[in-house]
Amino acid sequence: MKHFLIALALVSLCTFAADKETFFNGPTEIPKELPANELYPKGQLFPFGFYSFGGGSDTKRGVMLTEEERHADQDYMTQNGNITLIGPAYELNDLVIADAKRSKLKCAYTMYSLGKQHFIVDGVDLGSKAGIEQLGKEKKQPNWEHIRAEIETVINAVGKTPEIAVWNIVPEEVRPWRKTELAILQFVAKTVKELDPLKRPVALYLPNHYGAGTMKSFFPPLDISWRGMYVNYAGKKEARVWARWCIEQQLEAIKDAPGTVCWALPEMFQPAKEPEDMAKIPTWVRHDVYVALAAGAKGVLIFSASRRANFAETRKIYLDAYLKVSKELNGPMALAQIYMFGERRDDLTLTVTEGPENLQFKNHKLEAERPSLCMANIAWKNARYLTIVNSANEAVTAVLDGLPYGSDMGYEDVMADKPEYIVVPEGNTELEFKPLEVKILKVYCKK
Repeated sequence: MKHFLIALALVSLCTFAADKETFFNGPTEIPKELPANELYPKGQLFPFGFYSFGGGSDTKRGVMLTEEERHADQDYMTQNGNITLIGPAYELNDLVIADAKRSKLKCAYTMYSLGKQHFIVDGVDLGSKAGIEQLGKEKKQPNWEHIRAEIETVINAVGKTPEIAVWNIVPEEVRPWRKTELAILQFVAKTVKELDPLKRPVALYLPNHYGAGTMKSFFPPLDISWRGMYVNYAGKKEARVWARWCIEQQLEAIKDAPGTVCWALPEMFQPAKEPEDMAKIPTWVRHDVYVALAAGAKGVLIFSASRRANFAETRKIYLDAYLKVSKELNGPMALAQIYMFGERRDDLTLTVTEGPENLQFKNHKLEAERPSLCMANIAWKNARYLTIVNSANEAVTAVLDGLPYGSDMGYEDVMADKPEYIVVPEGNTELEFKPLEVKILKVYCKK
């Protein structure tokens, strides 16, 4: 009997060891075929950047910074963060390549006619919805041959520029229910991809209110989905779980387009409406970015870095908060690698024991709810990285369950000032979250 019990114990230990081996098995290296100087998914760089890098001014709309001021603004961002992308740049489009070279960054280049802030074909701006509507009023069909020729002119001029990482197509906010708008978009996107010698992805700005059904018709031919995720602007300041819903809508829209990725497009353009909101901005920024990454985003593009009248104080707080997150993702901690190259798993559970389990919100006529806690459970480099974001405006307590047993099992919160290894020998542990708090737990065996 004694020998039987010893054998049974050994079998049990072997079972636990096997469970640990399976649990931690996953990707351990960045794919070697991906170049170090290209943006994901073509390369190893995590896309983190800003619209209008160095744009605008603190006076009024349409006034631009001097070159010295623009470069100083850009230098502040590159020296205090780890960003990888600049643009789209609107009125700075003709300068975006030079600015990217100067800052040693990649850029999103907008398909404007050379030297113009418009896409002009036969005297009509097909880079604006008004221009396309003008065709309809004049009962004209798009001249596809001339559109192709205009694209070819642009690509012949800048197409071999390695700083360009993404082609940004216009007009923005295409309405897919307008057949001519959609047809022009699809033709431009396919033609750019055909003529581009470096085969870079094509993207288009989609507005803050589009849902999955409206966005589906853009994929293909678009390769990247970036859609407004302006939580405060949308009136969801107290319902920030809406940011998670935005990413889910994008993922649903691209699910039948293999190779297409989703980026988060959070906000930085409105002054704080209430004085007490100024102190909340860093928390909002962290929540919105990390809930987007936990939900499945593969890049972050902030709208926007442009300076605006009556915005300087709010902008500084927003900007510093985003730059801090960029350093966590692309700096020495290299957290971005988890979201790009890790493998998502679904073998752990979070059970709320105190605080709201679900959160309700409205999106126009839609009434929806999502769990208060969003968790990404990702295997990477012989560990599990759990990004857990509380979208509630109150504290939440939950039990994490499903971990392997063992006295060598535990986790540390990599976001803590001094990460401490906490042993979790029996497969579960209780976690407490402050309102809108982000935790990133590294679960591993400490030998």
